[in-house]
Amino acid sequence: MKRNTTICMTTILIALIMIFSTTAVSFGVTETEAPPQESFEEELLDNFLLPDDMPIFDGQQDDGGMIQPFAATELKITPSFKRVSGKGCAVVHIIYRGASKIKSTIELQVYSKDKKSYVSAHAPKAIASAAKDFVKHGATFSTSATKTYRIKVTANVTKNGKSRVKTVYQTLT
Repeated sequence: MKRNTTICMTTILIALIMIFSTTAVSFGVTETEAPPQESFEEELLDNFLLPDDMPIFDGQQDDGGMIQPFAATELKITPSFKRVSGKGCAVVHIIYRGASKIKSTIELQVYSKDKKSYVSAHAPKAIASAAKDFVKHGATFSTSATKTYRIKVTANVTKNGKSRVKTVYQTLT
């Protein structure tokens, strides 16, 4: 009787080990399948999904052995303009590595059927500035469901004493 119980328990134990090891392998991610950390951080930075206070590193070291923060080498403006509870909510991210100052202006525009183009909606402009290489800026505008809107985002940046201006547009979705 004791021998039959031991064989039965051993068989059950072996079966459980096989089941658990197969499950662990099928749900496991190998190192070659996981994306490299650098590309993951760059993707998060591109989509502005990282908190403002989280440092991003490119893995490059300067002469002092310190790791340099990763930032865009080109002026990058990422606007978003969505309808929320009958209002137009704009969020703009501007990043430019090495910039000493960034000024962001958000202007509401409405489509004119007479002029067949967008014109100023005569709403107050939203302005933000910072003495660093990153600005996160938001604004809320009153909108009508029967009209077509967009925002005009203008970034004035200063880097190495030189000023640069870039304008982008984003329609209301």
